[in-house]
Amino acid sequence: MKLLKRTQSILKSLSSKIGIFDFFVCLFFGLACFSIPTFSFLGILNVVTWVFTISFLSLMAYKVFFINKQISFDYISFSFILFAFSSLISSLLNGMVNFGLTALLMTITTFVIYTFVKENKHLKYILIKVVYLATVLFLIVFIIIYHHQLATFNISNRLGGDFGNINDVAIFLGLGICLSCFYAFSAKKWYFKLANGFACVFFMYAGLSTGSKILILTSILFFVFFIIVFFGKKKWYISLAILFLVIVFGVVILNLPFARIIRERFYSMIMTFFDLEISTTTYVDYSSIYRLQMFINGIEMMLRKPLFGYGFHGFHNYSSFGYAWSHNNFSETLVCFGVAGTILYFFPYICSVLKSREKIKEDKKSNLVFVGILLFYFICMFSFAFDVQKVFAYTIGIVYVSLNDQKNIIVIKLNNVLKRKKKEAII
Repeated sequence: MKLLKRTQSILKSLSSKIGIFDFFVCLFFGLACFSIPTFSFLGILNVVTWVFTISFLSLMAYKVFFINKQISFDYISFSFILFAFSSLISSLLNGMVNFGLTALLMTITTFVIYTFVKENKHLKYILIKVVYLATVLFLIVFIIIYHHQLATFNISNRLGGDFGNINDVAIFLGLGICLSCFYAFSAKKWYFKLANGFACVFFMYAGLSTGSKILILTSILFFVFFIIVFFGKKKWYISLAILFLVIVFGVVILNLPFARIIRERFYSMIMTFFDLEISTTTYVDYSSIYRLQMFINGIEMMLRKPLFGYGFHGFHNYSSFGYAWSHNNFSETLVCFGVAGTILYFFPYICSVLKSREKIKEDKKSNLVFVGILLFYFICMFSFAFDVQKVFAYTIGIVYVSLNDQKNIIVIKLNNVLKRKKKEAII
């Protein structure tokens, strides 16, 4: 009862601070984010994700059109629109073979979120906290489902398959590691630091149980990144001491019995690429070899159709591998959308990267979380194709708004347009 009352008081406090309309935007947005790894890879249950997605997108569009009564376009806005047209041209030039709407819908989703947050910048920090809450809720569900394996450290196989896609589960848990790590470092009160620190440990444990190699790499880079940025050059000795402890802790964890799967996969990757012999129990990492070959094949395909590529599912339709995607965001976009589409796709990302250092200097504690998410997605791009990833589409628009100060090229005052239409109707 106390927990229920406490939850009700938090919800009332939040709705009074941001308004009831924005509260429901955040609510449906959070539910949509939570449902991505929980339902969207389980056949018909994918409808749950789309119901919540349509709900928050409708509310965002309504506020922009009928409450803010203003829609503005900057260079990033136009890059979304032009990419959508460019990707359609790519598919039309290739006969619309196996045409899918997912990549196009993800672009539209990011555009709506970007436009909404740009007009309501006071919500950007709240929305990121909502994303963090969604990752925590999913972590709880993950622990409940796999409580026996996790509690007994009996992890003989990769966990996460019950959600439909282990790698996508790993991405979501990795985002949780990024956010919990940031809030553990940035929280002012010690009990918030402790709570987020514990959350980070649980995210790490759950993430390791999925056997994702990219999750280990992202986790290492996060700790290094946040430690260096928070302690800086002046306290380099603290950074060095923490990094040493993290490395020792990581080596110890990898050599514990429950980490056998991730240890073998990680060591095998190192052995394969650096021609080393770490352990007699490791094997050749054919998964990484195939991914490298798919990346090379993707570049070769792009060179045959460099301008507009092969359209949606281009790698799946025309590569010699027959896989749905090339397991690399860079080669996937080049194959599917060509150089023209790839430039438009990465334009907002590059603009954000270029602004990152300036934004950290401007306000380290506020903007560091967005730079951290940017870094997280950059690492993941070497193993995933993000043109169809919902978690990327739902969060990256907030990051783009927060790290860019793009000047508006066109501003449409919808109030004036509506008045003009009313006058014309009367006449």
